[in-house]
Amino acid sequence: MAHDALLEIGVEEIPARFMLPALEQLGELLAQQLQERRLAYEDIRICGTPRRLAALISQVAEAQEDSQEEIKGPPAERAFDPDPAGGRGKPTQAALGFAKSRGIRPEDLVVRETDRGPYVFAVFAQKGRPAVEVLAEAFPQVISQLRFAKAMRWGYVSLRFARPIRWLVGLHGDQVVPFEVAGVKSGRSTRGHRFLAPPEIELTSPGDYLPSLREAYVIADHEERRQRVAQEAASAAQSAGGEACVDEELLNELTFLVEWPTGIAGSFDPEYLKLPEDVLITVLRKNQKYFPVVDGRGNLLPKFVTCHNGDPAASELIRQGHERVIRPRLADAQFYFEQDRQASLTDWQNELKRVVFMEGAGSMHRKCQRLQKLAAWLCKELRLPTTVAKAAKRAAKLCKADLVSKMVMEPDFSSLQGIMGGIYAELSGEPHDVALAIREHYLPTAAGGPLPQTPAGRVLSIADKMDTIACCFALGEVPTGTEDPHGLRRQAHGIVRMVLERGLPFSMGHAVARAVQAFGAIGYDDAQEDRVMQVALAEMWPLAGGEGFAGHQALCWRGVVGVLESQLARLVADGDVEYDVVRQVMSSPHDDFFEAWQRAQALATLRREEPELWGEAVIAANRVANILRPHGVRQTGSTPLPPPAPTGFEEEEERGLWAAFTQARDGVQRAAEEGDYKRALGLLAALKPSIDLFFDRVLVMTGDWRQQNRMQLLDQVDRSFLRLGDFQQIVQ
Repeated sequence: MAHDALLEIGVEEIPARFMLPALEQLGELLAQQLQERRLAYEDIRICGTPRRLAALISQVAEAQEDSQEEIKGPPAERAFDPDPAGGRGKPTQAALGFAKSRGIRPEDLVVRETDRGPYVFAVFAQKGRPAVEVLAEAFPQVISQLRFAKAMRWGYVSLRFARPIRWLVGLHGDQVVPFEVAGVKSGRSTRGHRFLAPPEIELTSPGDYLPSLREAYVIADHEERRQRVAQEAASAAQSAGGEACVDEELLNELTFLVEWPTGIAGSFDPEYLKLPEDVLITVLRKNQKYFPVVDGRGNLLPKFVTCHNGDPAASELIRQGHERVIRPRLADAQFYFEQDRQASLTDWQNELKRVVFMEGAGSMHRKCQRLQKLAAWLCKELRLPTTVAKAAKRAAKLCKADLVSKMVMEPDFSSLQGIMGGIYAELSGEPHDVALAIREHYLPTAAGGPLPQTPAGRVLSIADKMDTIACCFALGEVPTGTEDPHGLRRQAHGIVRMVLERGLPFSMGHAVARAVQAFGAIGYDDAQEDRVMQVALAEMWPLAGGEGFAGHQALCWRGVVGVLESQLARLVADGDVEYDVVRQVMSSPHDDFFEAWQRAQALATLRREEPELWGEAVIAANRVANILRPHGVRQTGSTPLPPPAPTGFEEEEERGLWAAFTQARDGVQRAAEEGDYKRALGLLAALKPSIDLFFDRVLVMTGDWRQQNRMQLLDQVDRSFLRLGDFQQIVQ
């Protein structure tokens, strides 16, 4: 008979940011363990609070499923002597040795028919063990495999975990699942709220878990608790005469800071409303974990709401404590803001000469010089209006100035870099589009985060990220399979997202070359620093053959382009494009990332909607490519062949292929440039009859000048197919 099962890991308070990844792992690891151990179940429900990770497993079988293992031995003809009667003869030494090695009697060997004929097998039937025994092995295995961003050890135990384990619960029905982890033995006792219900709680069965904890002031289901936090915050804000500004990030964090959420509303001096809204919200949300409160028109009120984990009867006292804490925080913010107002952005921009961007990469002032050049080039390539180019260049000069402001230098407000720059630029009289570009140039700050909304902001963001990636590669600070300390993949992801989602057509290879060259082209503040930089580069990335700085730049260019290409392939695949179509596009010219993305989307659609046309093109392209690739014509780094000499064609079929190709070539190019990939594919597919006739009646590998001329003809045809993609990557 099936029973529900329960695993609870009781711990000291785990940091909120660790909880959701840990709970996700817990569910995946449990499912994996139960499947591997052949223990059937119906569903796994994961729950978590700051003090516990729990899994409720419904309808776990009474025992494992029975299994049968078969081990293959020697061929049957070698295992038994011939029997004139047609039956099984006496076992040979081969059969006797195999049976002995497997611990069974020779007469228990069985013969099974295989694709290589009859073979001898040793068959072992294994009866499933009781569920309690299986769970006693699976639960500690799951706990030991949980991973956290930061883990610790305590006492003399070898286990690394987010926080020390204090109790364990393991149940299958009304039976305790006995196991031990880190010196803690499992049982049926859990614990309620640390302050409101400290005594231990004895559980009769897994069904008692959630209701028993609720009676002990713990809402164990984090999804239910999340809704409760939102409701409590909304109710507290309404009682204060406003509406809570609930953001998902803080809501998730508060969910894993409390076990029994109780909403409270507090207030602060209206004088602090004179602070910039971003500063005020940062104090409330980031530093204090409070939800801001707004009126019906969306204006901030001098109030806040949050949820506490204490005694609801003491809410008034807790509110007063929160109000006492918020006052000095706001006073600090006001002080830094007023001090910063006494200086100008130009003063700060000059101070950037003393701020190191990265060891060996010069100052922030020098970085701003590079950004001005790269932003100007991008504006020209994107054919942006003069007003946008002017704003982008001015913003590039001032975008890092706020790094030396007192507000941003304070650790509690460091997340406001860029935002404060935009605010101070506006207050200093800079044009609105310049201030917006400064404010946006760090975006996106996360994989799915918002993108810059202004053209100048996008240009500056791309320039800033590309410069950082280029500098890191120049200094050997490259991401590895497991480490990316400078977040280069995230920044490359942001660049490619902006290109694809905002439709920015430009040469990525040229942009990277500009960034790599700018790193060594702009003069340092003094010649000595410049010489130090050259020596550092030579030592960090030595090259054979004395290629020097130019050779180093080439390596940097390839590295930066590679990390950008990997993000392009990832984003194209995320757009419902099959993996082989992704490879098809990435193996053909794709310097314009936006065009490559459009092409991949169109080819994936054509493959689904025009299967006959697609199939004709694939066959035709592969017949041409298959003869070129073995001779190195299409290999990476190979020199393109010159056009053929039509006067050298001897066969009617090669003249026919050349005529069909020249008639289609310009149409394919125009259609591809216009984004009409269906027309381009149709023109290429129409070459198939001429290609088939050519290969059926023309000998290419003649070993003389005719072979070279025919290879040149096929190379021209192949290049037109490559305008859409490398069809050899397609899996039929």
